[in-house]
Formats: sequence, C-alpha cells, structure tokens
Amino acid sequence: MFRSAHPVSHTTSGRRGQLVPYVAFGIVALGVVNFLWFMTETLPLNLIPSDHRIIDGHYYLWSKLHGGLVEVGQQAYRWLPVHEAILFLSWPLVMLAGGTLVFRHLAGRIAGSSAVDSAGNRSALVRLSGPALASARTGGTIGLIGFSRPLLRVHVHPGGVVVKPPFLSERAILASEITAVTPDGGLSEKSTPSDGPVLGVGVSEVSTTYRPRGPFLRVDHAGVGMATPLVIAGGRWDVAEAFLSIAGPTPETPPAGEVLAMTTVDTGLPVGIRRAGQILGVVVAVVLIWAGITFAIPQLGLPGVAWTAGLIAIVVINVRKYVLNSRR
Repeated sequence: MFRSAHPVSHTTSGRRGQLVPYVAFGIVALGVVNFLWFMTETLPLNLIPSDHRIIDGHYYLWSKLHGGLVEVGQQAYRWLPVHEAILFLSWPLVMLAGGTLVFRHLAGRIAGSSAVDSAGNRSALVRLSGPALASARTGGTIGLIGFSRPLLRVHVHPGGVVVKPPFLSERAILASEITAVTPDGGLSEKSTPSDGPVLGVGVSEVSTTYRPRGPFLRVDHAGVGMATPLVIAGGRWDVAEAFLSIAGPTPETPPAGEVLAMTTVDTGLPVGIRRAGQILGVVVAVVLIWAGITFAIPQLGLPGVAWTAGLIAIVVINVRKYVLNSRR
C-alpha cells in the first residue's frame, strides 16, 4: 500500500506553495512602482544619474535631452544615483518573480479545469505498474500550451504516462483514463526524426487548430490535473507504440484508492492576483500615457502619437476586463 511518510510536510509545503504567487506578485508590483517612480524623476530631462559632476559647488547630471550636463539640486544629485543603483540591482529579482507568475499561469492552463491533483502520488502509481516501456525528451502540447523539443519529458509505463513539463511538477495519466490515441501527421517508422540538437526552444500558447509538421500523436484523456489533449510532436515510433499498447483499462495499474496522501495544487494564479495585475497594468499604462503626452509626442511627433494611442487602447482593454471579472 502506497502511503505518505510525511503527511505534515505535504501540508506545510502546500501552504508555502499558496503563498508563493502572492510574494512574487508583491515583488513585481514593488519593482514596477519603483521603476515608474524613477522614470518620473528622470524622464522629463532624460537624465542619466550615473554620469554626474560637482563643479564650483554646483551639482550636475547628464541630460540626454540637452546633450550635456544640467544643474540639479543637491538632494536630487545625492538621491538619483542611489535610486538608479537600487533599480538595477533589484531588477533581476523582479524578473525572477515575474517568471514565477508566468509559470504558475502556465501550470494553471496545463492543469485544465481540475482543482485537485495527487500529482506526485499518481506518478508513483504509474511507476509502480512496471518499468518504462518507452521514454523520450520531445515536444508537444498540453491543452493549449505548446513546448518545443526537447522541453517535454514523457515516460510511458504499463499503468499510464508520466509527463514532466519544464519548471513544473510532474503530471500523470493513468492508462484507464486514456480515451483515445490518434497517430497523425505522417507518424511512421520512416518518418522518425533525428535526435540532433535543437537550436531554439520555447513555450507558447497555441491555437486549437494547430497541427505540426511531421510525426505527432494525439492522446485524449480524462486525467486529473492535466488538460486534454496531450499531443506528442516529433516523438519516436517506440513512444507511439507504447501509448497504443496501454490505451484503455489495464489490470497492472494499482487501485487509486491505495493513494492516501492527497495534495491540493493551485491550478493557476489566484483571482485576487489576476485582478490586482489588471489594476497594476492600468496604472503602468496611465503613467506611460503621461510620459507619451509630456515627452514622446513633443520629442517624436507622429510616432509618439501612435505610441500614446496604443497605450490608451491597452488601458481601455484592461479596464474592460476588470469590470467584466468584477461582475462574475
């Protein structure tokens, strides 16, 4: 019988996991506000605080707008270089937090409509069913999220499939949850792709009508915690054969009732964070519109007008989304 040896640790890690998106959003929000604050201080004269001089008791910063030094007050002279350093030193942390939010969003899209997942335990169930029939690093899609080769790791066992997206937890499909396996796109032994290096990898959201060139395999399923369908693009023939061999109910899969430790998985960003992100987007756009009116239009002319008009459209779209979400 498969049991969790540390039930308390699952609860603790679950609570920490729930706090992660809030902490990440807080870091991103502070970083964005700090950036906007810095822009309001330097943009009117297009100042470069790191290039500063003290001449005859007067304080100067370099202005790209004037193409030379401009005199500023002592307080601005002391503060702006410090603010610039804080901004650049903190930006990697802001980018890391932003990446965390992006991958949490991807995790939600990958999980589909399932709110509860025993991800680690389901994967253990599949592995307990026997050695892997086939394994591959490949490309493909989970629901509407696409991964280029070799970002997606797939292991086919007698009792199901374990899928490992990059930077996200493993997902499992029991063999009994597979409803259809459809080879398509010229999948055959002759069309097996080479295992040579891939010059570019990426993750993106793709259309439901997307059909990649070359071999791919569509797997429709009713798995928990993973959107359907799973599409294996550029896979090997042995992986396709393994999928076809396990499709349907199989006695090798241990009963799901033996899994006692269930963990709650956040299937995306909390509603509060999504709404706060929309508000933050409106605030950013408003500040940038101000920059467009006060700086871009006077300095750039028609390009500045187009840029400002685009930002106004972004504000309208975000306000509309926030109002619609507030009514739900």
